[in-house]
Parts: sequence; structure tokens; C-alpha cells
Amino acid sequence: RVLFRSTLTEEKFTLALCNTLGQKIYSENFEGVAGLLTRTLDLSIHPAGVYFLSLTSDQGRWTGKIIRE
Repeated sequence: RVLFRSTLTEEKFTLALCNTLGQKIYSENFEGVAGLLTRTLDLSIHPAGVYFLSLTSDQGRWTGKIIRE
């Protein structure tokens, strides 16, 4: 599950998940997000390995690593 909080009401976000080859396997855009947003990403159809989750907005970008065993 992915949780993130927005303090702005008009902010736009892009949530993306990429594999180690840089291939985007999930992407979703959000507009006007305020408060807590929850998304569940099902990785069961993807092989074990390392994935990179990125959250991009007008204020910057955050990237985290997910390890699927």
C-alpha cells in the first residue's frame, strides 16, 4: 500500500512504478489532492526484484525503493 499526504488543495501528482530497466509498469495522475491518499499496488503479477516508486509534483520528486521477494 502507498500512502502520501498533500497539504495543498490544487496540487497535481504523478505516481509511477518502474522496474530496474526503467520500464514504467504503473502510472497514475492525480489533481486537486488534499489530505491522505491511499493506493494499493498489486505486484503479484510481476517477478521478484527491485522496483522504484516515484511521486512527482510541481514541488519536486520523491523516489523510493520497493523490494519484492
